[in-house]
Amino acid sequence: MSEEAQEVETTETTERFGSALARVQAQRRGIVAVDFLTLRVPGYEDLLVRYRLLPEKQSEDIGRKVESLQRSNASNKKVMEVSADLLVEACYAILVRVTDGGEFEELVDNGGRRVRFDAQFAEMMGLSGVEEARQIVLEVFSPEGDDGLRRNPDAITDHLNAIGFWRKGRLHEIDQGLLGE
Repeated sequence: MSEEAQEVETTETTERFGSALARVQAQRRGIVAVDFLTLRVPGYEDLLVRYRLLPEKQSEDIGRKVESLQRSNASNKKVMEVSADLLVEACYAILVRVTDGGEFEELVDNGGRRVRFDAQFAEMMGLSGVEEARQIVLEVFSPEGDDGLRRNPDAITDHLNAIGFWRKGRLHEIDQGLLGE
């Protein structure tokens, strides 16, 4: 096909599908613009976590660990620990509602640095004896009662699944009750 014929064909295609292509281009820009996923922590009205996309290799490595544990019938505790690792790595910021019924704001320290799942957050939450990020996630999402049993033991799974849907471009499948701002 000559350059001239190809140019005519491209022009005809653009005329025929122009508005559809413009919509698709806008949709693509919308996909690219989604840098973060903000989710409500189950059981809390005033606590959100904002996640960032992880590099593919890092995300795949953690995903493989979780899948391997699930296939090997590992304990739920072990699966939740590795899942917590993914939430720690993907956490960009923790947000809290500053006033009752007000807007959420990123939780920052006195120096203005974002607080994540770290010892400082554990201290802010009044979690004594918990310093490892994985344990902080577990204690926030599924606190252990005086009887030694975890409340909301599978709450981490909601965030793990939502991040998976987000990575697959299926935001519409995320439980709407989890979505933050």
